[in-house]
Amino acid sequence: MNSNIKVTPYTIEFKPENAVQIASNYDLIVDCTDNVPTRYMLSDLSVITKVPLISGSALKMEGQLTVYGYRRSRNEKSSGPCYRCLFPTPPPAAAVGSCSANGVAGPVPGAIGALQALEAIKLLVGRDRGDLLVGRMLILDGEDMTFRTVKLRPKNPKCESCSDQPKIKQLTNYEVLCKMQSKEKVV
Repeated sequence: MNSNIKVTPYTIEFKPENAVQIASNYDLIVDCTDNVPTRYMLSDLSVITKVPLISGSALKMEGQLTVYGYRRSRNEKSSGPCYRCLFPTPPPAAAVGSCSANGVAGPVPGAIGALQALEAIKLLVGRDRGDLLVGRMLILDGEDMTFRTVKLRPKNPKCESCSDQPKIKQLTNYEVLCKMQSKEKVV
């Protein structure tokens, strides 16, 4: 292992009550979860702490990857939308799938995870040549083995999380927010 890297294990559950304290100490948040409540929590956490979020997801034969909350310095505004800009209201629980419920082809999260690691390296070493996935989403279609990049909607000027007048200033109970069943816990 690289001797310049410090690994800090946490033996506590990562939850809204301690997430800000933990994430504030880091340069990057990487979302590798498969449920909506955690996605909302990590997006809000990224906005509150001004720590960029590399978000990856996979379901069945498709994977997606984007970067939320990126700024060249913590004093700048993020140039791209946050998760709430794209999804202001959580979808109904019945409309949302998870890897455990709907399945995922094993290589898809592996490929998305490798691409998240590459995006993290680019971000952490300061390689910003306009090619970070900010305001864009990379989509992997495992059925036909293609990648495509789509432009995301711009920041929502009325977003409850990342606007100039945010309503969300602290983390909340995301399971209640998303009205999920208790079996899908925030990770």
